[in-house]
Amino acid sequence: MAQTCREWRDRALSRFHHVQDVRIEQVDGAIQTVFYIPIKSNEGVYYNHVGLTPNCLGLLAGCKILDITEDPSRRTILELPNLDTVRYHFDWQAYTAISARQIVCAGHIYPIMKFDPTVKRLVIHSGGSSDYFYSNTYPDLCGLTSLEELVLLFEDVLSCLEDFDYTEDELAEYSDEDLSPDLECPLWLLSTVEDVIYAGLEQGAKVLLVGTELWNTYAFGALKRGLMRSYNIDLTSVDDGVTLMTVDGYRELVGEKEWEIETNFGSVVFSP
Repeated sequence: MAQTCREWRDRALSRFHHVQDVRIEQVDGAIQTVFYIPIKSNEGVYYNHVGLTPNCLGLLAGCKILDITEDPSRRTILELPNLDTVRYHFDWQAYTAISARQIVCAGHIYPIMKFDPTVKRLVIHSGGSSDYFYSNTYPDLCGLTSLEELVLLFEDVLSCLEDFDYTEDELAEYSDEDLSPDLECPLWLLSTVEDVIYAGLEQGAKVLLVGTELWNTYAFGALKRGLMRSYNIDLTSVDDGVTLMTVDGYRELVGEKEWEIETNFGSVVFSP
């Protein structure tokens, strides 16, 4: 009987392995914890709305992956006891620190204003769009005092780098005041990548730069020169703390389930 009860309990908890937008609301005069559970069907993914009363909150002990997709002003539960990964879908959301081992940012630079020292791993993923993948402020990661690994994952070529074909001599002719539109975006983007790499190294984290094999030689050359000029970091030297990996090599390293967590933000991540 005890074994059967454990199996049923584990089965119930597994239903809450991956949830979205946990918050506290007043429903019909009573306080409930409400959220969505992504469910896969033949038509794709749909989201089941769930409300739990306080005496049922133990079910959220099964939550390992939390997606944040809505306005951060909504009241989000800050402590989920077994939470492993928080995935921020948009760049304006991460203003409240949530305790988790890993944070994944979908297509944008990490914007969190309040830092949680429990975070050990930060993944910044780009699927190709460069709309949010650059910043005009320095990406300060100093609050991530336990950060061990920073991953910059370029799964596809960033759109504004596709036609980047400027040599070092040609770039030297431009100043910040006279950048043409086709140069402003890629140079801001490359500068942001340089800053994020340095910010991770400042925290003592190992930095993985994944997917630059998809860039053309001009863009990669500009990144190498920028890192050396601004921070004296040599991308070709393993002693400088940055490891270059191909997309396929990284996918094999982390395994299919972790790859799904870090790259597929419309998927349902099932429990093991």
